[in-house]
Amino acid sequence: MKFEYNTDDYIRKINSGNSYFNTFLDKNTLAAGVLVLKPGEEDTQLPHESDEMYYILEGDGFLKIKNKKYKLKKGKAFFVPKDTEHYFFGNKTKLKVLYFFHTLSIHFWCLNGYQLVIKIYMLEIHILFFIFGRKIFLGINSRFHPLCLQLL
Repeated sequence: MKFEYNTDDYIRKINSGNSYFNTFLDKNTLAAGVLVLKPGEEDTQLPHESDEMYYILEGDGFLKIKNKKYKLKKGKAFFVPKDTEHYFFGNKTKLKVLYFFHTLSIHFWCLNGYQLVIKIYMLEIHILFFIFGRKIFLGINSRFHPLCLQLL
């Protein structure tokens, strides 16, 4: 298990890649990463399903949370509640931000069944296959959509 992370390494990956963020830690209950925006680059993120914390490593500009804009500078930290519209904008220099958020964790224990776990960003979907006699039952559960089907 890794305990130490060098954010400069992930910032270099962002600078040489085609994404403006890199989530370098993604565990069952916590994720962390860095975001880098060049002057004039658009922050296209949408509201998230979990609370998020931002810490400004370097740069300037603004963070809009709901309908209020907050001035950015090195050392400032910002809390954004889940499902809240927010984005960075107006930076005149390269903006570097460290972020943290809680990831969703859904666990099932099943007897006489098989489980497939799919984790997409902060959403974890569990697909359960239960075999009883000659019948197969499929259960899909996420935070957003529980579903159970009989497949034959």
